Amino acid sequence: FTEENGVLSLKDRSGSFNFDNLWKQLTSGMFHGLRKGDFTAVVEIPRSLLPSLYLHSSNAWVGVQSVGLDTAEIVTSNGRLELNEVHCQTLSAQSSNAAVVLNGVSVQGEAGIATSNGSIELHGLDAEKLDAATSNAAIQVQELAARQISLNTSNGNIGGTVLGNSAQYSVSSGTSHGNNSIAHLKEDPSLPYSLSAFTSNASIELIFQQN
Repeated sequence: FTEENGVLSLKDRSGSFNFDNLWKQLTSGMFHGLRKGDFTAVVEIPRSLLPSLYLHSSNAWVGVQSVGLDTAEIVTSNGRLELNEVHCQTLSAQSSNAAVVLNGVSVQGEAGIATSNGSIELHGLDAEKLDAATSNAAIQVQELAARQISLNTSNGNIGGTVLGNSAQYSVSSGTSHGNNSIAHLKEDPSLPYSLSAFTSNASIELIFQQN
C-alpha cells in the first residue's frame, strides 16, 4: 500500500496492482495447480485511512462491510456486489449481469444503485434519495426509508415494503401485463415524499408500512 495526497493505492513492484501478475507468482511456486476460481482477495483497511472509497473491478464478486465513508463509488461487472452495514454521504453501486445486494446501509444524500440482467435487493436501506434501476430482473425492498424513491426495471417484479404513510407520498407507477398494488395512489407535487415505480411484463407489489 502507498499513500499520496490522501489517496491509498494498492500496487505491486511493476506499478498498478494486477491480480494476473499476482496469480502467476502464486501458481509458479508452492501453489502450482491451484485453480483461479479458488482465489479470493481480502483487503482490510483501517477506517481512519478511508474517508472515501473508489473501488472498480470486473468479472468478480465485490463485497464491502462495516465501514463509514464520505463518498462510496463501487463498480464491478459480471459479478455480485454486496454491501453490509455501510454508512456514507453519497453512494454509487453498479454492476452488470449480476445482483446488487445492500443490507443495513444508510446514505445521508443520494444512493444510486444500478445493474442489468441481475436483481436488486435492498434490506433496511435508509437514504435521502434513491435511484435503483435494472433490467430483466426484480427489485426487492424491505423496510426502505427514503424521501425520494425511484425504482425501474423491465421483465421483473418490484416488491416489498416502504416505511411511511402512503398519504404523504406523491406516487407515479406503471406496468404492463401485471398487477399494480399502488395504482390507486396519485401524483401530488405538494407532498413531502415521492415514489416512482415502473416495470413491464411483471407486477408491482409494494406495501407502505408505518414506523
